[in-house]
Amino acid sequence: AGSFLLAPGAQPESYLRRAAINASLDPGNSTRLYQFIGAFGDQVRLNLALTNLPAGAIARLVNPFGIVIARTQGGPSAPVTLLADGTYLVVLEGLTTNGSTPGTFGLS
Repeated sequence: AGSFLLAPGAQPESYLRRAAINASLDPGNSTRLYQFIGAFGDQVRLNLALTNLPAGAIARLVNPFGIVIARTQGGPSAPVTLLADGTYLVVLEGLTTNGSTPGTFGLS
């Protein structure tokens, strides 16, 4: 699935599961980071709704060990069972250099 390293100085925003976040990526190729505390056995699903397709964005769910365990480029991901307690990261990345990519995403 891939691995992920957080750049020095990057500060993810705290995120409450089941809450929708309205985010805009400006410029369109920027990245926003969110974190939440997950527990072993929790089931989660990423849901990404974009308002300006086909410019697009991608959302990734990264476990406490830096491994990408789910991703979506629109709509919900498959459900994922968390295999460890810890801080999980949601990475929202824009895929265009033109303008901004507004949209909402949630983690249920």
